[in-house]
Amino acid sequence: MRTVRRVVVVALLLVPFLTARADGWESLRDRPGNDDVFVMIDTSRAMVTAGSLETVKAFAQDLFARYLKDGDRVVLLAFDAEARVHGVMDIAHRTRDVEVLREMVEAIDVRRVIRYRGSWPDLTEAADGPWIGGSAFSDYCEMWRLSGRVLQAYGDPSHRQTFLLFTTGASSSSPEYRSCSDPRPPAALITRLRENRLRLGLVTIPPANGLPPPLRSFVEQMATQSRTGIESLKVIELQAGRSRADLAPKLLELLNSRVDLIGPEKGSLSVNGQGDVRVWVTAANRSAAPRTIYVRSAALHLDGTASPLPLVVTPSVIRLDPGDSAVVTLSGAALLTRSGRYRGRVVFQFEAGARFDPAIVPFDAAKESWLEHHGVTARWTLLIAAALSTCAIARLVVDKTRTIGPACSWRGARRDRRGRS
Repeated sequence: MRTVRRVVVVALLLVPFLTARADGWESLRDRPGNDDVFVMIDTSRAMVTAGSLETVKAFAQDLFARYLKDGDRVVLLAFDAEARVHGVMDIAHRTRDVEVLREMVEAIDVRRVIRYRGSWPDLTEAADGPWIGGSAFSDYCEMWRLSGRVLQAYGDPSHRQTFLLFTTGASSSSPEYRSCSDPRPPAALITRLRENRLRLGLVTIPPANGLPPPLRSFVEQMATQSRTGIESLKVIELQAGRSRADLAPKLLELLNSRVDLIGPEKGSLSVNGQGDVRVWVTAANRSAAPRTIYVRSAALHLDGTASPLPLVVTPSVIRLDPGDSAVVTLSGAALLTRSGRYRGRVVFQFEAGARFDPAIVPFDAAKESWLEHHGVTARWTLLIAAALSTCAIARLVVDKTRTIGPACSWRGARRDRRGRS
């Protein structure tokens, strides 16, 4: 019975999305490559106000049902005075795993206010302790510290990465037992953002009135330093009295802020007799902004080999208006000289700024032997050559027999005459 209820719940979550192909979510599931989706949820006591936590949980469940596909990864995180990993899941079977994620999200709750004795980091819980922690605070220092570590630990280099932070910001301060001197994202996260290796959504939930000061100063800093990172950074505010459906359009803008690498498709990869490699792929701009991509290098990493093989990218500078696409050719001379099957991956490196994803794509090609390459023509040629050789040998045998035959007859007759005489 429990299994039946789970199936019914998943069906109810998916029905509106399956019947609304034009809402943009269906095409997102058709995206090439896979995503790592990091969701950080504020679980301070301020989230209890006006049902904010329940709104966030329902929105996260909707997002997973709409967006995820097989091969994606989800990392659930929560924070108050401390930050923690709530769960990690690799999506192997979408329909089944979305239901498991729904239960994981449902289990996220606001912790109680906790009192401690001692000094950081050696604290012990005590009912009459002088220090207050738990759900009493939203510590952005701890939240960003854990976020940076999790991105390093669980981010797959071959995946796009999306980080969503849901917070009220109503209690955005650190506990007294641990100071927070710089409540900004770590340098590694900012670098990923500027290089468009990360899409960051900052979602504020009532009772917040706009971004809390630590997040506002970070957004202003990014806006003044560089425009390239701003395309992958979006502030999404849910106004009081509005439903969670109002978050979807801006989140769609963030998720569509990307350039897709499509291919290599079947038939778009070739290896000739000299071992020259040619691969054709397509870069498609899905975002609402023009993109210029500078490809620094591309290399073929074959399974079982230590040294990558360099590939020439043409063109190396790709300019794309919104909605445009361009064919990109990868080539290399005399790279695969032996016949056989080659498997591996092509890895792209970019200059700072825009990029396409996935930046690591699988490679699977076969170099045929001379006989395999020429196929039927080679076999017929060999058969005809064998037949002609057989005919030539037979002709020689016949001609030799005709030459020897009369001579043998003349010698035999001569012996007969000698015998009679």
